[in-house]
Amino acid sequence: MTLQIYVIEAGDTLEEISRRFGVPAARIAYDNELTEDHLVVGQALIILEPEVVYEVEDGDSLSGIAEQFQITEQTLLRNNSFLLDEDFLLPGRELVISYQGMEGREVKLSGYAYSFIRDDTLEESLLYIGELLPFSYGFNEDGTLIEMNDAFLLEQAERFSVGKRMVLTPLDRQERFNNQLVVRLLSEPQVQEVLVSNILNMMEEKGYTALDIDFEFIPGEYRDRYVEFVRYTAGMLHERGYEVSVALPPKISDDQPGLLYEGIDYGGIGGTADNVFLMTYEWGYKYGPPMAIAPVPSVRRVLDYAVTEIPRDRIIMGESDIIGTN
Repeated sequence: MTLQIYVIEAGDTLEEISRRFGVPAARIAYDNELTEDHLVVGQALIILEPEVVYEVEDGDSLSGIAEQFQITEQTLLRNNSFLLDEDFLLPGRELVISYQGMEGREVKLSGYAYSFIRDDTLEESLLYIGELLPFSYGFNEDGTLIEMNDAFLLEQAERFSVGKRMVLTPLDRQERFNNQLVVRLLSEPQVQEVLVSNILNMMEEKGYTALDIDFEFIPGEYRDRYVEFVRYTAGMLHERGYEVSVALPPKISDDQPGLLYEGIDYGGIGGTADNVFLMTYEWGYKYGPPMAIAPVPSVRRVLDYAVTEIPRDRIIMGESDIIGTN
């Protein structure tokens, strides 16, 4: 879509800028997170130029407008996401049906989300992703699941017709990542059986259609056992029609040293799971030196290595950690 940057001049108002570019004032305000018509000289605004605009009439509904222009309600909300904050359509309000240069291209997007995510952030994110991953279920030493409060997340995923992927991590009852849980699980086949049985029951109960395994800091000596656990889990879930993905730390070589990397076999896991999520982010973080979360050169090194071990069509690249939280 066509995008312009406009720099505020003395005397500018949001309504005047709206008329100048033919873009609804509400859209400009939403795109630039403006809470009031108070503009500062030198402030830069993003302007997305519309191609087709529709003026709301009495009795209109989102579904009716979408049907009239042969687009989906989700597309209509994407183009006018400020509507998420409104309970009804206001007659006279201009809605963007399409933007100049808008291309129809399929992109597979997923997003992790904590149970305490802000409602508005979740709603807006669900307009653009195809799958939501509530974060996260843990488990006990005997393989029983530690359930998370995912009811609201799943309800919103249903509302926006978004897929639901269950996430499993070695979180204990204190909500801490517990490396010993991984060691016990990978050492005890009967614990694996209990865990996978519980996973299947939970997925069926809550309508999940896929599972994401996110184990980190696996001791190097358990590398092969981890691959076997993924293979066993995938086999059991495939019998019920479920997919399995695995989140992988950002490796750049097979023998890369470090606790985060030594227990991870890109080739073994990539050949077993349906997809892998490469954790190509968090180089920059709150307590580290100033830098990008996902520096392009660092991401490129990981991808260059990953494609030598994992089929390209199974790789999903991560760009950030978990979608908006408080």
